[in-house]
Amino acid sequence: MLEVYEERLAEYSDEDLLDYIHRTFIPLKPRPCSVGLLSPNLVAKGIALESILSDSLAEHNLARALGIRVPDIKRVVTKDRTSYIIMDCV
Repeated sequence: MLEVYEERLAEYSDEDLLDYIHRTFIPLKPRPCSVGLLSPNLVAKGIALESILSDSLAEHNLARALGIRVPDIKRVVTKDRTSYIIMDCV
C-alpha cells in the first residue's frame, strides 16, 4: 500500500495500516501522544500507553457531547503497547 485512501479506510486490515504508519509516520508533536499525517484529510494520533488511549477517547466523546466540534474518529488500530487513532484532519 503506497498511500491511504480515505474512502477505502474501512477495507484496510489493521496490519496494512500499521505497516503504512510505521513506514511513513512523521510526528507533528512529540510523545507520549504524537500526531502525523496519513493523507491530506486524515491524521493518526499515536498513543504509547493503553491508559492514555482510554482517557483520550473519553475526552473526545465528552467534548462531542458538550457540543465542541472535534474531528471524527475513523478507526483505532493497536499493536503491542501503541495505539493509533485515525481521524479527520482539521
